[in-house]
Amino acid sequence: MSNPDIQFKFDDDQIKLHAFYRVIKGENSPPINKPFLIRKLKDEGYEKLHCVEEGITRIIEVFENSKASEGKVCIAEKRDAEVNICITKDKLSAYLTIHPPEGGKPATLDMVKQKLAEKGVRYGFLPQAIKTAIISGKADELLIAKGEPVVNGEDAKFTCLIDNIKTRTPKISEDGHIDYRDLGEIQVVHPGEKLMRRDPATMGQLSKNVFGETITPKPGKNTKFAAGLDGVKTSNEDINTLVATVTGQPIIRENGVNVEKTMQVESVDLKSGNLLFDGSVIVLGDVASGMKVKASGDIKINGMVENAIIEAGGNIDIKGAVVGRAENNVPVVDDLVKIDALGSVSAKFVENARISSGDKIMIQDWVIKSTLNALNEIIVGKKDASKGQIIGGSITSGVLVKAMNIGSSAGAQTYIQAGNANDVEKEKDQIGIKISRVTKSLFELQKIFKDTKNNPTKQAKNILKKALLSKQEFERELTKLRSQEAILDKEKLRAKNAKVVVDIKVYSGTSIHVSQYTKDIQDDVGGRTYTVKDGKIIQIS
Repeated sequence: MSNPDIQFKFDDDQIKLHAFYRVIKGENSPPINKPFLIRKLKDEGYEKLHCVEEGITRIIEVFENSKASEGKVCIAEKRDAEVNICITKDKLSAYLTIHPPEGGKPATLDMVKQKLAEKGVRYGFLPQAIKTAIISGKADELLIAKGEPVVNGEDAKFTCLIDNIKTRTPKISEDGHIDYRDLGEIQVVHPGEKLMRRDPATMGQLSKNVFGETITPKPGKNTKFAAGLDGVKTSNEDINTLVATVTGQPIIRENGVNVEKTMQVESVDLKSGNLLFDGSVIVLGDVASGMKVKASGDIKINGMVENAIIEAGGNIDIKGAVVGRAENNVPVVDDLVKIDALGSVSAKFVENARISSGDKIMIQDWVIKSTLNALNEIIVGKKDASKGQIIGGSITSGVLVKAMNIGSSAGAQTYIQAGNANDVEKEKDQIGIKISRVTKSLFELQKIFKDTKNNPTKQAKNILKKALLSKQEFERELTKLRSQEAILDKEKLRAKNAKVVVDIKVYSGTSIHVSQYTKDIQDDVGGRTYTVKDGKIIQIS
């Protein structure tokens, strides 16, 4: 068996390598396949060339046919290195890819420069990266030019200069318990004290892309201090610094600080008289029976409150007990201590009291024979404490009532309500009917305005006058109805999430209400959560 007659020879320009073949009829030759041809090219020193698949396939077919023939076919060729440049969409980076040569010329610096010029790249070159690629003869998306990323301006920043400043909302831990330490003292600042610094917006920095084009940055939003701030002004030395103008409590606002005037007294009794103050009040001692303390801001009482009235536009924090008078274990209605806050209320112990909060009520130890009402949450007791019990009375909260124990072994009648007990959907439907009626009336008035607008008669003018008065009345009514509708929407959301949580025990005599559903406790049961699902109260142990 003789070797097939195949000879290799370059064409005149030394680029294409031809395979000259001769097939003799009847002569047996070993099988011709691609590995054989590749090996033959390598043996004869042509392994670096680029193989031409069509030529290899043609030779294999010719020898498989076994018919006498001869000829030539291009089987391989020299190929120079290929250089490609890729530009990112943001025009800030250029990447180089070099496909190594196959028997041809390697990539050169001039080739890279030419490609960069064709792409328009003229800025941010990385010469060392290019040099490394040329020396190695290959590159795979190598970063060789880098523009300057745009640096947009920063918005104005507001930095509080007061350490540990308080907010209107007391902190509650993730497990729902009160961190009483966070309530702290009411902070007081004095005239001239620095409260907040404003760092003006910046314009940003000009930059360039790899094409050498200038990139204009987006300037920051130059927000000013909030308008209408109380008890503060900009410093005479620095218009970007807020300073206090009165002695009082600093309260953070959006883009600013208010300073609420603070009154501090030893105690509230017959000697001091009742307090009515536009600002915050600190009582170092007790509030005596029969006294009143009213403030537009926060009220902090370090002692106890007995048969007094306490009202605040902010939070009320009572470190001691809140105790009302009772005769033969029955609260004296006229002498019940009354606590009312738009914000949160906190106290150590409550007995024979009425407490109302526009946010949360947080009691550390016990609530006995009292009426508590909070928009959001009522929490009695703190984590890992043996105390925290609600005994008797009525407790109503918009979202959550939580205590260690509810009721007592003596079977004290205790009413617990979480979520709105009313049928919100029915109320909304009724309001919707009223809104439709008012809207229809306003539409009819529009027809009257249109009919009488260009009518100069006295009668038409009188009709128009009455219609205008009616329109104003209907618009006031519509605004009121819309407000009521919004309140009901909030109540519906709160009712959906309403629950009563008891950590240790619920005693008989307790009546649990979640939204409009009721669960009367006939026998003592262990700690559990009461919530509503599928139109009924369910218990989660």
